[in-house]
Amino acid sequence: MRINNLRWVSVFFVVMIVLILPSSSCSAFWGLGHAPEIKKQFHPHIKQLTLTNSDTKQQLQIKSISKKEGVCKFEEIFEITALGSDYTPKKGRDFGLRFRNKTHNDASDKIKSIEWYVWEDNEWQPLKWNWLGKTKAIKKNETKLYKVVVTKKRAEMGDKRILTIPKFMDIEDERLTWWNVSWKYRINSTLNNVPNGGYIYQLRVHSESGTNNQTDVFLNNHNATNFSDIRFVLDDTTELDYWIENNSTDPIKVFVKVPTNGTIYMYYGNLEVSSTAKQYVSVLDNPSFETGDLTSWTVHQGTLDSLSVDNTTYYDGLYSSYFHHHVDSDTDQGEGYIEQNTSFYSYPGILECNLSLFVKVYTECGGSWARVKINDVEKYSGSPSSWTEVKIANIENNTKITLFFEDDTSCWPSTHDAWFDYLHFTIVSAEPFDSLWSSEETEPVIGGITQYNT
Repeated sequence: MRINNLRWVSVFFVVMIVLILPSSSCSAFWGLGHAPEIKKQFHPHIKQLTLTNSDTKQQLQIKSISKKEGVCKFEEIFEITALGSDYTPKKGRDFGLRFRNKTHNDASDKIKSIEWYVWEDNEWQPLKWNWLGKTKAIKKNETKLYKVVVTKKRAEMGDKRILTIPKFMDIEDERLTWWNVSWKYRINSTLNNVPNGGYIYQLRVHSESGTNNQTDVFLNNHNATNFSDIRFVLDDTTELDYWIENNSTDPIKVFVKVPTNGTIYMYYGNLEVSSTAKQYVSVLDNPSFETGDLTSWTVHQGTLDSLSVDNTTYYDGLYSSYFHHHVDSDTDQGEGYIEQNTSFYSYPGILECNLSLFVKVYTECGGSWARVKINDVEKYSGSPSSWTEVKIANIENNTKITLFFEDDTSCWPSTHDAWFDYLHFTIVSAEPFDSLWSSEETEPVIGGITQYNT
């Protein structure tokens, strides 16, 4: 009798172990299996994430279809469809939530509660778990709505950035989220070859409509004036530094500092914010002398007869800088220069510029020299009789550029002239994005915040 009782007790405990342990743990207990691989595929045009169990082929399709945010609460609604078979959510594996890159415990000083609801019987009902940590199954081909409500400990005014990253099938994916609900539109590009230490990538941004590619994106006239609302975010979590070459043009050229591989999102469509560009990238105030004067340069005429601009000899445009000296005796030597400090934002070794300019000299009997100095160090000297390009690498912000002409000939009487024109800067250490930019995505429907202000 005692043996029979022990036998039944043993059977009871075995049955209880099988019932209590999750299927993956049960397999591990008996040494019969492995944790299944969950494959994920994101469809950006419809903002849908598909999760597939590689063993059972069970699938979940997840979409974020609505968000509301107020000073006291935030809510988001997810639409979940089960494919292949019924799906029974399990506590800890499903309906997890991260926000602002923190877990619930990490943010306990800011968040009062997180509550999940399911739409059943035409109303929102609290999500309930049984003693096995399971909730009602989503039937095969059935679609259910689930809502998460985050209640803050205190009201938050101004720019609110609740970032939600839900977890289903033990998988978190930031692409379901929207970095900031105050921005209505976004596009994205994925980078896989960012070198160690990060890199500067460049992009032309147009306000009108067009087809996005690696080098150019089009905002369909959804952006703010002067592109003040554009923001770049890595993996929808980390805001990136960026520079604008000239925000008074359209398109603009933007330089984005990307620290590592990931998906870069560009957000726009918020007409109430100011630009966060580190500083607009600009070059010399009057690089090509096209204003017809030298007012943006410091002029040292010295012993030259004249130092001005010329509209008869130029490399590009309508004007060049013009240095003139007429030798009247064997001791009459002339020299003079103009100089200006560069004014653009740069990081040495990261965001720098190359300088290109053109020089030409006319001399009746030789001996005249055109010189280019960078921070008082001579980088070029010569007397080319035709327009000649001078290239100087790694020009940084606040670099002094001096254009100098010296006439040291003893041949007299004679005339000697020099022209400098078309100072052009090219940003270096910046390449186009190496993948296509997506088409425009629209933020899910955003409700009003009145009901949350209590």
